[in-house]
Amino acid sequence: MDKNTNDMKENPRETANIFSILFFWWMRELFMTGAKRDLEESDIYRPVKADESEKLTDHLEK
Repeated sequence: MDKNTNDMKENPRETANIFSILFFWWMRELFMTGAKRDLEESDIYRPVKADESEKLTDHLEK
């Protein structure tokens, strides 16, 4: 992906409550957009900090 993660929308998963996480309700906006039209790169959320490649790489190196 060529887009800088700082330019991406904030991931709603970071502020979602436990019920929203369990039922993927935090993904609702993305699902609704995808149902109306093809998703574009600007529709995608920034990854959650725990899922960023730098963090995962550090974990694998240990």
